[in-house]
Amino acid sequence: MNKEEELQYKPKFFTKSVQKGHKQTRGPGWYYLQYCLVTGLYMLEPWERALFNAFVVALMVAVGALTFSVFRFH
Repeated sequence: MNKEEELQYKPKFFTKSVQKGHKQTRGPGWYYLQYCLVTGLYMLEPWERALFNAFVVALMVAVGALTFSVFRFH
């Protein structure tokens, strides 16, 4: 990739706040970018990313339901 192509290349999950020259804000796009970078999701294909995210959401729902059933206040 030459310099010209490198400057024009922008991954889909980068938001304007992350691109060079913009002030970074901590909006939803910034948090999603951090989530992708920490978990390594940026290396996965879209279908793999969707499967992983579905697993994470299902796990969070299960933990939430278990927590609610165990620590429910009467």
